[in-house]
This record gives sequence, C-alpha cells and structure tokens, in this order.
Amino acid sequence: MERKRYLYDLIVPEHLKSRKMILISGPRQVGKTTLSKQIGSNFKNHTYLNWDDIDDRLRIRNREFSSFTILDEIHKSKQWKSFVKGIYDKSKEEVLLCITGSSRIDVYKKGGDSLIGRYFHYLLHPFSAGELSNNHIVLPKNIDCENYQDIQETVINDLLKFSGFPEPFLRKEEVFYKKWRNQRLEKILKEDLRDLENLKMIELVEYLYQLGKNTVGSTFSINSFRETLNISFPTTAHYWKILESLYLYFSIPPYSKSIARSLTKERKAYLWDYADLTNESAAFENLIASHLLKYVHFLQNTYGENINLFYIRDREKREVDFLLEYENKPWMLIETKLDTTEIHKNSLYYKNNLNVPYSIQVIKKPHVFIKKDAQIILSANKFLGVLGI
Repeated sequence: MERKRYLYDLIVPEHLKSRKMILISGPRQVGKTTLSKQIGSNFKNHTYLNWDDIDDRLRIRNREFSSFTILDEIHKSKQWKSFVKGIYDKSKEEVLLCITGSSRIDVYKKGGDSLIGRYFHYLLHPFSAGELSNNHIVLPKNIDCENYQDIQETVINDLLKFSGFPEPFLRKEEVFYKKWRNQRLEKILKEDLRDLENLKMIELVEYLYQLGKNTVGSTFSINSFRETLNISFPTTAHYWKILESLYLYFSIPPYSKSIARSLTKERKAYLWDYADLTNESAAFENLIASHLLKYVHFLQNTYGENINLFYIRDREKREVDFLLEYENKPWMLIETKLDTTEIHKNSLYYKNNLNVPYSIQVIKKPHVFIKKDAQIILSANKFLGVLGI
C-alpha cells in the first residue's frame, strides 16, 4: 500500500469543504503526483493531465475535466493563470482543480496574483524523520522537551545517506541513489531550466550549483561566485535565484530584530538533497535545516501560524545556526554539532539578550539528553521527536 504523505489528511477535508483550488509545489520527484492522485481517490471521477504530454495538452485546452482534475506543469503555459481562473470562477462547484509543478509556482506570478482568494498553496517536502516514524507535528505552544517520542537512529542515518526523496530512500541502495541523483540533476539543469529561462549559458548555472555545495552551513557571497564565474553581479544573483526556484537550494536570512550590529544581507544556503554533500558536519546541519524548514512551511501552509526561520550572526561573529521566530518573537535557538556536549556560548549570549525561551544544541551522537545552564543538549533523534518531524 502506498504511504500517505503528511499533507494528505489536512488537504482533503479543507478542500472538500472550501472548494478552493489546490496548488502543490515542491522539488522534482518529491511525490507531488502521488499526493495529488491520493487526494483524487476521494472522488468517484478524477483525471490526471500533464501539460508536457501532447495528448494531455489538447485535453486541457478542450477542458476535458472530471470532478477532480489534476493539472501538472500547467504553469509552463503563458496564460495558465487566466485559464484556471476562468475554470474556477465558472465551474468550482463541479470541478475541483489541483495544480502541481516542479518549479516554484510563485516564480510565475508577475504583475500581481490574479488567483488570490481562489486557492491554498502547499509546499511538499521530502520525507523527514517524523513523517517516516508516523509522528504528529507538534504546534509551538505544545512543545515539551521532557516528553517526546524518540526517532530511531537508523532513520536519521538513512536520510543522511539516501536523502528524503521517496524513491532513493525507499530503495536504500547507494548505487541507485547516485544514479538517481545524477539523472535528476541532469533533468532539472537541462529540461526544467530551459522551460524556466531562455539561457545560453546553462553550463554556468551547473557550475554555480557545484560551487554552492562548498558554502552549505556558511554565509554565501554572490560576489565571490561572480568572481569565480567571471560574470556580472546581477547575472550571478539571477542564476542563484534560478537554482532556488528549481528547488535545488533554499536559503535562510539573518535575524536582525533587536540586534544592533547584526548582519542584514548575507544568507545561508542549503541543499534540498543534503545526501549530495560529502562533508559530514555540513550534511548534518543541512538535515536539521531541512527539517526546520519543513516544520515552518507545514505550520504556515496548514494552520496559518506566524512562524519563521532565521540564523543569527553579528559583526562580532557571534553566530547560532538557527532561530525560530514565533508570533514575531524569538522562540527557539538551535545549534548543530556532531558530538560536542560543551555549552555553546553564543547560544547562551543570545538566549539571555533576546530572552529566548528555548536554547537547544542538537548533536548527531545518539542517546544524549543534558540540561545545562539554561540550555538543552540532545541527540537529533530526540530533537526531531520533540518537534514531531
């Protein structure tokens, strides 16, 4: 039996009731089609149509729709927003649309969003430790660092080795993962890139992807990339934005509120496929970053919670890997280490100065839970059990 994805139980009742369009975006091969078809199974008649297929494209244009219709990759059509808006306005009681895409749908929102009020958008993430362990994601108000359900250590090790993308994770074969990774990258950097941009220098975007892997866990500099690529700053910045729009990278901004000498521009970059990293420390930090981002997006998309993810670093180079902000207030500091159980002084500094309720040091080493000087040091399998992801 196919595993139900974590968004399934929340999307189905909401949209059966509201009749709003469903927009599902996310990385290529993350499971968007599987999820949309699972949702469609709740209807007597459901149809899957892919804009990339010539026959399906004709059926889309002829509006050969059923009561639940999945339109995959339709955002590649120049007039897609006007098209689906017309269907929704005229037939929303007869046809429920589910729109999916392997590029960020918001990239195609230019000159305002004519679909506003007609859809709910969900970003589908790869498997995470909590989803694989059937844990329930915990709301911020219910966080309890004392009582939680541990994640099995093998789940985290497998995620680091095979990624959270369903196909390689479920296969758990190293050679298969490498072949899958190479084919996926080629498809994104060749086919998807051509659909998104009319680029003559695709090889430079490929090179930028490789350069970016060396910066994971550190602040990255567009100017440094520009010098290496020998192209202009605006072009380099545009190419980096493309890598994010294709869900190869995501970036986290610095937190600047209430910090007099904070960094305000430099971001930290992470891979969606962190198993592609060879540096153990960077891969582990990336894994935690990916889980935190999934936690944030889930709460934003499904509950409308006001929660955001940052990192902290000031001009004195006091840095903490992550800060979760909840209801516009610093809520949880998270620092990642492989096995260090010493107090992280920067976390303690920011906890006291920003009055942060939680300061947590997450380590890869298993079976650790220590309370020390207003900080909690715990293993990744315990921390991800706390959040439920």
